[in-house]
Amino acid sequence: MCTLKPDTMTPSRFRRRSHTHSALMRLQPRVRAIVKRPFRLLWMEVRLIRWVKQDRNLAVFGTARNGFGDNAAHLFTSMSSDRGIRCVWISGSRQLVRQLNREGFQAQYRWSLAGILTSVRAGWVVVDYYTRDVHIVLGRQAVVLNLWHGLPLKRLGKDICTGPIAQHRNARGFGVLVRWATWDLHPPDFVLSSTPTVSRHFSTAHGVAEDRCLEFGYPRCDLLFERARPPSPLLVRDLDIWQRLRDAPFVVGYFPTWRDDGSDFLSTSGLSLRLLAETVRDEGGLFVCKLHPRTAHTLDTDGMLVLDAANDLSSFLHLCSLVITDYSSISFDFMLLARPLIYYVPDIDHYQETRGFYFSPEEAMAGPLIREPAQLFRAVQDTIRNGFLMPERAVEVRTRFWGDYSGGASQKIGQFMRDWSS
Repeated sequence: MCTLKPDTMTPSRFRRRSHTHSALMRLQPRVRAIVKRPFRLLWMEVRLIRWVKQDRNLAVFGTARNGFGDNAAHLFTSMSSDRGIRCVWISGSRQLVRQLNREGFQAQYRWSLAGILTSVRAGWVVVDYYTRDVHIVLGRQAVVLNLWHGLPLKRLGKDICTGPIAQHRNARGFGVLVRWATWDLHPPDFVLSSTPTVSRHFSTAHGVAEDRCLEFGYPRCDLLFERARPPSPLLVRDLDIWQRLRDAPFVVGYFPTWRDDGSDFLSTSGLSLRLLAETVRDEGGLFVCKLHPRTAHTLDTDGMLVLDAANDLSSFLHLCSLVITDYSSISFDFMLLARPLIYYVPDIDHYQETRGFYFSPEEAMAGPLIREPAQLFRAVQDTIRNGFLMPERAVEVRTRFWGDYSGGASQKIGQFMRDWSS
């Protein structure tokens, strides 16, 4: 043990350290009280939850950013008429709650007493992303069904080993608190899937057994096989744009995903969406664009149609004759329509390094990979003039990711939930 010599510390240094120590001692009770407060509240919450009876025939739904769309919204609207399971949408948006109630659906504000009690009593928690998108207060015995929001081309969840998401997950120090506040606190009991190929990757990404991956297909894609159904005002906010696209000779859509590092990939690549829209218009069609909600990019909207983030993209997809995308799972959805895809991937090497893929382009990307704007313009023109032909290998890719799915996912999921609850 190291001993301190008497002359090592001067009286003035000792006094200063003594004063600092005394100040810290005076602060400690206050600090302890502040730190203990949330844990006491959490403990009281846990004790209260123990006395709340679980209702296995009650399901709460939600999605990210207090929106209404994707698989959760399509399943919710389908199952809300189901007499076997009561379905309630939980949201932090009072406006959305009021709108859903006006449309005849059951919805509750997340932080209302009713929203908290419903979330605690629910036997099922159904989400697109994470359970916190419904509530952070949930019953202990609730069954969590994660519908996820896309089939896996890029690495997901626990399989992401590089880039900002991996750094966030492996954070230390203060980053642990940030991760605890933003990550999923309730791992899923079941994850929605489509084929064994998808289930193998969802199993490792979400930390569930493969037999807990339900290969039913996607509720949002059921709409692609029921195109005669009019669009829901809850999912289509820009009805005038929807009608213009429906009446156009043909439609070319551009729907890219976001970049984990927040980079402005469009400006970096030199792509002008205005010129792309002019290329489509010169060929006699309409161009529509919808960027990912987390994409930081200012659009020059002159001469093109831009969908607001509140619109559910699945409700517009069947109106497109050609889709341009990149690493977005929307490409897999569009394959179900047997129409051509173009992948604009100017940063594919960087994306591979920072995020990573499960599959090679030959295995999962059913269309040409374009890196330069000029090449993209030519590819769009050629696809239009050749009659929107779908590449031959797209059939093989579609089978690998979708199997024999041709709709009816919502009905299969509803039946599974009823059988499990009974």
